[in-house]
Amino acid sequence: MKKFLFVLLVCCGLISGCQNEKTKKNDSIEHIKQDKEIEKLFSEYKYRFHQLMKGEYFRSRLTKNDRWIIEIEELNQKAQGKLYKLKNVSFAELKELALAYGESKGKETEYIILTKNKIKKHLAPDEIEKKELDEIFDKSTFSINLSSNDINAEIDKVIKRYNLIHKLNKAHFALRDTLRPFFWEICPKYYQLLGIKDSLEKPKVDSIINLLNSNKTNQNNLFVNEILNQKRDTSLITIEKAIAPVFNLKKDSVGIYNSHESFADKKLLQKTNFFSENSREAIVTGKINKTILYDDIIDEIKTKKIFIYSTTKKYESEISKFGKYAGVCLNYYYYDCKIDSLMKNEKKYLFASKYNLNLEYINNKKIDSLINLKNATICYDCLTNWDSQKTFAKLKGYENLYFSHVIYENIEENEVFTPIRALHYVNGDIVIRLWADSIDLFGCSCL
Repeated sequence: MKKFLFVLLVCCGLISGCQNEKTKKNDSIEHIKQDKEIEKLFSEYKYRFHQLMKGEYFRSRLTKNDRWIIEIEELNQKAQGKLYKLKNVSFAELKELALAYGESKGKETEYIILTKNKIKKHLAPDEIEKKELDEIFDKSTFSINLSSNDINAEIDKVIKRYNLIHKLNKAHFALRDTLRPFFWEICPKYYQLLGIKDSLEKPKVDSIINLLNSNKTNQNNLFVNEILNQKRDTSLITIEKAIAPVFNLKKDSVGIYNSHESFADKKLLQKTNFFSENSREAIVTGKINKTILYDDIIDEIKTKKIFIYSTTKKYESEISKFGKYAGVCLNYYYYDCKIDSLMKNEKKYLFASKYNLNLEYINNKKIDSLINLKNATICYDCLTNWDSQKTFAKLKGYENLYFSHVIYENIEENEVFTPIRALHYVNGDIVIRLWADSIDLFGCSCL
């Protein structure tokens, strides 16, 4: 009998132990599953936790009692588009808050309040930023004089304030709704000031333009004369104009781009099978999503021989094909160029011209700063790189004509939103953009 009881107790112990192990295993599996679900949700949309935080500079559009539940339920519906980086907040802390919320079923336990305050401390502005916010909120510290004798000083004041607001807005996404009205207030004043500056400088600019026009017939002079006098000639296709951009978007091809509406380029494209081979819906919606080229249209192009310029060299080439790229947020006409063995090694093509130009390849950092100051990227609807240009050449025979660009070499590749090619006149505080072109890689047309 004793032996039987002993065996029974051992079996019960084993069963109990197995059940405990099974329970632990199930609990472990459940926790892993829960962790994965939370990780999937909050790793994608964690920046929306900004709107769950409350503090002196944080606002919530949701009611006090429902804000947690509503925000959690609407994460997947609302949080579309680009994500924003948090300031010094680890994913583990955010997950901890999410777990605390899940365990309490929406009630703010002491544990949740402690966790939330901990995260809020990370998200909240530091002492320096609080002083900067106070400066922004106190309108008496900022005023613009449209009648000032020093318009440049007033413009600098606006740019400084804009950059301060932008910095805080970027560092604290939860401040977006609070800071946005200050952008709306400052930008109209900025454009007013630019208009006043342009009108004051117009006589001097007109005089410079007249001096740049020349009766000489060398290639450089003919090039400048055409840029100055045929800026708005819509009858010319892109390749027949004095200058056209090359953006290096294709690994296996070198070509000339036009991402703008062009009556002449469209007319040339209509002579191909582009519109008959592709439906209007596919073209408009960007479903084509590739470049379609035609070589049987080349005889229609008068200017076939061209010169392509890089950061250090000049190459001679010919147009071999013409067509169009039609994507969701990007469209451009494309002139494909023949390339030889030497050209295959070049990675920094910048522009093309029918003129055989004589350039002096130099970079002038002082000129860079003057160009970029003139092209301050404030009050733009989309991210852009107009204030990151770098000179790479001067046009010989002219004292103050500089070619500039924005390519992946200038700034980090993932920060290049608008590759740019430009020609500026720069002399002291006078900066005149004679020609410029860019291509939108940010996708502004889709916003």
